[in-house]
Amino acid sequence: MIAYTAQMEELASHGYVVVGLEHPSEAPGMVCPDGHVVKTADEFWDGVRHDTPDPENFEKKMTEAEAADVVLVIDRLAGLERDRASVFYAQLDMNRIGVFGHSRGGRNAARVCQLDRRVKACLNQDGNFSWQPFWLDQNGRSMEQPFMMIDHLDPELPAEVFAKMGTTQEAYARKRSARQAEAREKLYGTVAGGSYHVTIKTPGISHNSFLDIRQLGRPDTGTINIWPRDIQAATPHLRILNLITTFTRFFFDRNLGGAPGLVNDLARGEAEVEVRVYGAAAK
Repeated sequence: MIAYTAQMEELASHGYVVVGLEHPSEAPGMVCPDGHVVKTADEFWDGVRHDTPDPENFEKKMTEAEAADVVLVIDRLAGLERDRASVFYAQLDMNRIGVFGHSRGGRNAARVCQLDRRVKACLNQDGNFSWQPFWLDQNGRSMEQPFMMIDHLDPELPAEVFAKMGTTQEAYARKRSARQAEAREKLYGTVAGGSYHVTIKTPGISHNSFLDIRQLGRPDTGTINIWPRDIQAATPHLRILNLITTFTRFFFDRNLGGAPGLVNDLARGEAEVEVRVYGAAAK
């Protein structure tokens, strides 16, 4: 998984067993152990999209399917840990499992926490959907496990974008503020294990700043990054990725390994980072 190589290597270098997951239904192509290639299930998902035209409900269906993939992988790891013929026999601590992902993968991680109590910590990297880091389950519950959201601050959209969206800057700002307030009250504030909302505000940051691809020289498209080109050219992408990786490891060290410290202490002195802490996470 080239997108996550830096973060996965960082976690592995500190003693974590890290599993990278590609979803057969969504990945462009996957090669199975027997050499069989599984391609994206475009026809299937086109049908789902046709039957579920509302974007949020479609995303919920995608999340449900892909969270089930993650639970299956956890089941498989548990089996390998008990299998005397496996190199993982008695080598995995199945009592300290954390899940994280980027974009839709972050929402998948949150759904896994709702589905599987074996998971002890959940982190979403820039996976907001309409300013919501995850959805309540069918019973209106959030989650029990500690949760962290790391996202980024976009610049204000140009006026012509609001016109294309059929709205105004003022109306958009009101909707954004209302959805963010709803997330604080109904999502972040209801996580039993406490939650963090970390926003990185470095000028030029984008959705792709959470991945290795910016270090590999691939520029953002106009739909991904709306910062002015001169600001994008000066964006310290390595520093941003290091910040994201630091907060990611801190979160798992604290909630899986019992490491001391508060996320506010980690953020102290970082003018480019804004932290909100809710419930038990502040203790």
